[in-house]
Amino acid sequence: MFYIRDKLGITEEYIGYIFAIGAIGSIIGSLLIIKLREIFGLGKLYIVTLFLLSFSYTISQSIYFIGTIFCLHCAFSCVKNLCVWSYRQESTDIKYIGRISGLTGSIFKIGLPFALFFLGSLDNITNYNNYFIFSCLLILYFSFISCRKIILDML
Repeated sequence: MFYIRDKLGITEEYIGYIFAIGAIGSIIGSLLIIKLREIFGLGKLYIVTLFLLSFSYTISQSIYFIGTIFCLHCAFSCVKNLCVWSYRQESTDIKYIGRISGLTGSIFKIGLPFALFFLGSLDNITNYNNYFIFSCLLILYFSFISCRKIILDML
């Protein structure tokens, strides 16, 4: 949202519209998850949503596509998060689920300030467009490395 406000100069009113469109995308993603999981399975669906999510970062650099891309981004994010939570629930014994959820939540909360400081510092060196392209490439790389067998089976 900082990118939209600072670099593209969109007003608060339009940012509100964009968030409303994003909420619609999240609802669409939550409604489609059951059918998509039946079609792809959990692992393949996770990889497909990561792939599509990565491209939403690169296309979001145009003011004309912001609403549409944010809707799709929220839909893909919703599906991805539901895949992660479903996998965590299905693969963890019931007596350990609280510990696992608490531990992973703590790790992300501890790492977030460092990531924000690092990326905020990089803002002085480069522009936002490079962040989006780098995020796309990083997600594609790690999704391919971690799931290359699933990806190669899909092809």
